[in-house]
Amino acid sequence: MVYLCFNTRVNVNYIDSLLIFQMQSSEMALSSAPSETNNVRTIVARRYYVKHSIVPFEEDATHEFKGHANICIEDIPNYCVNAGASSKRSRQPISKTLNGFINTGEGGTVYCGILDSGSVKGIKLIQYKKDHYVASVDDCMGRFNPPVDKSRYEVRFIPVVEPNSSQAEISAICSYDSRKGVSLESRRREHLLRSQNYCWCDKESIALFNNNVIAPSYIIEICIKPWAECASMKNSSSLVNILSPYHEDEEGLCYFRRQASVVQYSLCEMIQFTRQDVQDYFKEKIKKLEEQLKMIIVSGNKIL
Repeated sequence: MVYLCFNTRVNVNYIDSLLIFQMQSSEMALSSAPSETNNVRTIVARRYYVKHSIVPFEEDATHEFKGHANICIEDIPNYCVNAGASSKRSRQPISKTLNGFINTGEGGTVYCGILDSGSVKGIKLIQYKKDHYVASVDDCMGRFNPPVDKSRYEVRFIPVVEPNSSQAEISAICSYDSRKGVSLESRRREHLLRSQNYCWCDKESIALFNNNVIAPSYIIEICIKPWAECASMKNSSSLVNILSPYHEDEEGLCYFRRQASVVQYSLCEMIQFTRQDVQDYFKEKIKKLEEQLKMIIVSGNKIL
C-alpha cells in the first residue's frame, strides 16, 4: 500500500470541553479523591492512576495498553521503521487499534501511558499538548473511510499520582485544571499533525521543562463506544443502523479486534462476516416472530 505522508495543521476550536468526563464504575483500578465545593466538603468521583502500579485488568478484546501516543502512521519515528524492502515497523500507530475496536463493534479503550506489562507510566502533558492529542484523534477519525462520527469516541486525560501520595496531594492533583492561566487565543493556534517533527506545543513543553516547570502526568484514554450504544441513540431498528459499519484506516486497511490483538481481513472475509451478521440478525428476528405466532395460536385455541 502506497500512501502520501504530509504535514497538516488543524485548528482546535472545541477546546472548552476537553476535560469534561465522568467516572466509569467498571474501572476498578482507579480511585476517587475528596474535593471541596462551595466550602462544603464532598467526595467527588475523580479518577486517577498511581505511577508504577499495575492496573487490575489485562489487554483483551476491549483494552489496549500503549507506552507511546503516536496516533497515526505519520507520527511513527523513523527509528521505529526497520531498514530493508519490508520496512516493517517496531511500533504500531494507535489508529490501527482504534480501527479494530470500531470495526468489531464492541468498543474498547486505548490507554496511552500504560506499558504492555500493565505498569502505569504516564505521559507529561501541558494544556497545549492535550489540545494537540484531541486534534490528532479527530483528524485521524476524519481520515477513516467512511469518517467516524465524533459521537462514537471520546478522549480523556486521567491524572497520574506518585506512589505514597497523601490524600491532600491527590486532591490537589485531581482538582488541578491545566486550562487556567492559558489564554483561549493561544489555544486556538493550529497544531502540526501527521508528522514526527516537533509541533510548537512540544517546544513550549520543553521550554517550560528547561525553566524547571514540570508538567503533570496523565493517562490518555481514547474510548471507542460500542456500536449498539450509538445505534440506540438513533432510535432506529433499520438493519443499516443495527449492524456495525466497517471503516478503513488512514492506510486504506481494515482491522478487527480479536482477543488482545488486531487482525487484518481481506474484502472477501469482510463480505463473509457481513453475510453471517445479517443471517444471525434475521434468525433472531424469525425466532421471535415464531414465538409470538405460537402465543397467538395458543390464545386463539383457548378462546375457541
